[in-house]
Amino acid sequence: MKTKYFGLLISLCLFTSGIVYPQKNSPLYFNTFDEGDMKGSQRECHDKGCHDCASEKIVIKPDPQKKGKSLHHVLWNCDERAELKVSSKGRADIGDTRWYRVSYYWPVNRGNGCIIAQFPTYPTQRKFRDACGGNGSHIKLNGDASVSFEFQRPTKENDVTCTKYTLGEMTTGQWHTVIVHVKWTQDADGFLEVWWDGVKKVDVKNQATFWDDEDRGPYFKVGAYKGDPWKGAEPFEIYTDDVYVFGEDATYKDVMNAQP
Repeated sequence: MKTKYFGLLISLCLFTSGIVYPQKNSPLYFNTFDEGDMKGSQRECHDKGCHDCASEKIVIKPDPQKKGKSLHHVLWNCDERAELKVSSKGRADIGDTRWYRVSYYWPVNRGNGCIIAQFPTYPTQRKFRDACGGNGSHIKLNGDASVSFEFQRPTKENDVTCTKYTLGEMTTGQWHTVIVHVKWTQDADGFLEVWWDGVKKVDVKNQATFWDDEDRGPYFKVGAYKGDPWKGAEPFEIYTDDVYVFGEDATYKDVMNAQP
């Protein structure tokens, strides 16, 4: 009898050893682009007929500095955007807490700035032009190579209020990493934390961060967005890589150390 039970125990152990259990703090979405696909995310170009979206403006290419691949975004004067709209798996609902991570590589500084990440709401009738422009909170690479987080949210005084926080400098020829931790809500328990290359640069607590009357929480988009066409040295180029979205149970360590 003991031999029979022992055999059953061994069989059970062998069976359960082959099961892969999901990690508690595994990402809701990630893409390192090494597999050469978008993993359910979408290219957004709003083409005006001057350049092809998939073959010229948003292309998976060999990483310029390390092994593997990354996503190359390019804008010319006639273009408006070259963004990756992250899969719906990464979209938040109002009241959700999210962690976001993305890395950037700027190959050359031609003096033209762009929004390089957005947390937009769509559709919306809000007048973001009266604040920091764009749509919702966003990360902006400025013409002087500084990087700022432009925090747009409702306040008692205005439907859209913007506060700009300087994150750091985008050095050409070097990878930089941004991590954002936020609770998307109009209630007073909202918060926002932002790290630039491992250093916390924004720490906002007990504030609204979003609008409760929107249909859902924000999308997450990365790449290059400048809105109306500008004239200047072209093209604007930037690489993105290691795009991750985590839920509220994750920690900074989980997000920073995440690997496929």
